[in-house]
Amino acid sequence: MGAEARKFFSGSVEDVYSPGDWFPHILSECNDKDLKRFSAHGITKFNEQKQLQALLIILTTGKLKGDWAFIKSSGYVDAYVTGSFTLIAPIDESLTDDKGKLNIGVIVVNPYFTPLIPILAKNFPGMKFIRAEQFPKWMEDQKMVGILQKIRRKLLQW
Repeated sequence: MGAEARKFFSGSVEDVYSPGDWFPHILSECNDKDLKRFSAHGITKFNEQKQLQALLIILTTGKLKGDWAFIKSSGYVDAYVTGSFTLIAPIDESLTDDKGKLNIGVIVVNPYFTPLIPILAKNFPGMKFIRAEQFPKWMEDQKMVGILQKIRRKLLQW
């Protein structure tokens, strides 16, 4: 974890739980070139309880209300990453398919809700939930998956 993130996470409780600042600090230490390979949707409207309710509705119905964008360099408005939850697609993939079906690689959870990660994981076993500070590692793992997929495609072309 970089110096900015350590400084942020060692701050006051109010700062750590601030829905507007928790994930952007982590992302600011990530390479923009890597971040533009990930599409995302942040749950940012209303208060934390409403954001949790929105996440549960999305995961239960499999429908996303609203748009998604790339985390960086989307060409218009980048994905919102300032809420309690950020849904992120696997590397180089869309967050939804042509029929609107969700394609979630990971859900990044605000520090306020990290105690719920085991409960969310139990109730939604097909989903991966992580803390914000775990995102850079997950992103690096996804980059390796992307490389392996490219190698596999090349081998299949032979």
